[in-house]
Amino acid sequence: MPDTLPVNIPIMYDLPELLVFSGFEEADVRSFLTEYKQKGIEKIPLKCMITPYNLSWSLFDLVEHLKEENRNER
Repeated sequence: MPDTLPVNIPIMYDLPELLVFSGFEEADVRSFLTEYKQKGIEKIPLKCMITPYNLSWSLFDLVEHLKEENRNER
């Protein structure tokens, strides 16, 4: 654990709803998301898989990155 907290994490933060997949094969995630959509379950716009690239990110950094990706996809 780091000795100090990263300075970019706000004290108060409204965490949005998100799906985080960890330890799943990509094919399993795609299958889950396809079935999820087919069942008509309300969409959760922020979704990701944990990867070696984002494994060390704080939850705040992960969410902010996903929000930015979501804005760019519109």
